[in-house]
Formats: sequence, C-alpha cells, structure tokens
Amino acid sequence: MTNLKSSVQRGIKRSVADEFPTLEDIVDDILPKGDLKEAKGKGRINFVVVNKEPAFFRQRTGAMFPTLKMLHRCERPFGAAHPRAVAPPRGSLHTMRRALQAIRASPNAAFEHTWR
Repeated sequence: MTNLKSSVQRGIKRSVADEFPTLEDIVDDILPKGDLKEAKGKGRINFVVVNKEPAFFRQRTGAMFPTLKMLHRCERPFGAAHPRAVAPPRGSLHTMRRALQAIRASPNAAFEHTWR
C-alpha cells in the first residue's frame, strides 16, 4: 500500500463524483482526506483503500467501481432507488420456479446418472 499525494486524492474524489453524481454530497465522508491509500492487485487493478478497507477499484486509469462492502454500506446513493429496482427479470423467476418444481417432483433425477 502506498500513500497518495493530496493532488491524487483530489483526482480520485473528482472521478468518483463524476462517475456517481449522487455521491457528490457525501464523497468527503466516504473518502476522508489523509486516509486514502492505494493498493495494487493483479491484472493492473488498483484499489483505493480507506482505513485498511478497500472502497473503490479500477483498472489502470479507467472508471472507478465501488467494492461490495461500499455498495452495502451506502446503497441508496449508488442508484438503487427501491429494492425492487434491482430485482431479476420475471422470465428468469418463472424458469427457476419450473426447475425447482421438477427437482421437487423427482429429487434424485438430477443425480441418477452419477450413481449408476
């Protein structure tokens, strides 16, 4: 992990605010000044770390993406207006329901070929 200069920290905050306009009001709370560090991963992926927890990542100098922990911490500002807004499509639910009904009707049907 490396410490970031204040100009690089401002650039990261600006890119997060540009990528997620709804975070513009709370970007200083999410990414506090002085606590930002950068960790490098495989595949040229850089992580922005706040208080020893990864908050955002990006590949090279591309777009910033929040980690799952950051998404769960403040899900509303990232664009999920309502819990139903991120629900799976109805067709997939119907297909999964039919598959589960078939498995319940014959629980060993899916595994018969492995036991013979």
